[in-house]
Amino acid sequence: MSLPRQPYFSIIVPVYQVEDYLNECLGSIIAQAFDDFEVVCVDDGSTDRSAEILDGYAAADPRIRVVHQLNSGLSAARNRGLDLARGRYVMFVDSDDLIVPEACQVLYQALMDNAADIITFGASLYPPPATDAYLQRILSPRDIIYNGFQPELLFLENSQPYVWRSAFNTGFVKENGLRFNQSVSYGEDVVFYFQAYPLSISTRLISNKLYCYRVNRSGSLMQSNAKTTKRIDQHIQIVEHNLKNWDGMQLLPKYAAWFWEWALELLVYDIATSQADQAWLMQRLCQTIAPYLDKDMLVSLALTRPSKSILRTVLAAQYNARPKISWLQLQSYRLSRKVRLFGASR
Repeated sequence: MSLPRQPYFSIIVPVYQVEDYLNECLGSIIAQAFDDFEVVCVDDGSTDRSAEILDGYAAADPRIRVVHQLNSGLSAARNRGLDLARGRYVMFVDSDDLIVPEACQVLYQALMDNAADIITFGASLYPPPATDAYLQRILSPRDIIYNGFQPELLFLENSQPYVWRSAFNTGFVKENGLRFNQSVSYGEDVVFYFQAYPLSISTRLISNKLYCYRVNRSGSLMQSNAKTTKRIDQHIQIVEHNLKNWDGMQLLPKYAAWFWEWALELLVYDIATSQADQAWLMQRLCQTIAPYLDKDMLVSLALTRPSKSILRTVLAAQYNARPKISWLQLQSYRLSRKVRLFGASR
């Protein structure tokens, strides 16, 4: 018995409670101009009509495979898809989003020109006239190729945080044991990228907007994580997992200044302005990052002065029941952040 021919793309679609959007999502995939792909749909225990809709598409199109599992979360569903993927490249489409008709064709041609381990592309906000200046910026990469890892790829380029905006060489993913961390309930894509980009021998960014990201869907994961304290705690978890991974990969000593500026950018302002829970959040922050800090390291790191001041506070206050970032430290950090962002945008 011969093995099935390897498709060029495996498109993984994790599905949970999206009966109102699933037809539009799958319709955008099967309408691709380039049709050398398979679709791996993982129904993560949906109780609406999602499972029925998936089975109907699979019966009508042999390129579509469906697996049903007990509800285990987004990361588990994506990992199940990775286990089943047969394509040369794997990509992800969230089940309430769309891809443009030329998406697979553009990616195929780009990969023929440069067989990258990872190719990352742009996205548009959906449905029109949805707008968000921050999202529009981070979903608009420039055209550039990185050979090997340079920290600018992860920290300066518009190259994250959503994995549905990348296609990954399947061999690269499996050889490096890349998986979605199932203990991370929010920001699992960021944790994945912090592992994947440093391992990539060749990464290509293209400016083409090939994905339509549905914003403000009621009941979506982004909508459910709007409370400030909960969101900051989840951001601390992201930093914690990335610290552990980078320490294990021996990346932290080499790129410590980049990492700490990124971590502070993610956490400091929200923590410092969260009056009701600041003491608890600061204690969480201290417990998470202080083990990776020491005085000698802070002296040698090429950090901005406000960033060093905050990290010194964290280091000194880790055993304090009520550690606090001062108003002066916050204002100094905010000013230095504005200067950095202004310089980066010029």
